[in-house]
Amino acid sequence: MRVLFIASPGIGHARPMRPMLRVFGEAGHEVAAAVSDRLPATLFDPSVPLFAKRPDRFPTNPLPRGPERVAWWREHNLAMARESLADSLDVIRSYTARTS
Repeated sequence: MRVLFIASPGIGHARPMRPMLRVFGEAGHEVAAAVSDRLPATLFDPSVPLFAKRPDRFPTNPLPRGPERVAWWREHNLAMARESLADSLDVIRSYTARTS
């Protein structure tokens, strides 16, 4: 079985994938991961194929706490989610084509 793990940008999203990648790999499955290329290369075992994933970082909110900050996050998270979904689909297509 082929298993592709895809994470949002940020080490806190990618790090929990490591044990699952290891377990699936040890069970004989082909594994790969799609993560931000800003993450340290040493985060994953070198045998795990990595795909670069957009967005490569979370935006920084410039506003103080309050309704304006909430509205800013709503707008930017929606844009980031759309970009992430589109890129995830591209990564899946690339992974499928590469391993077929």
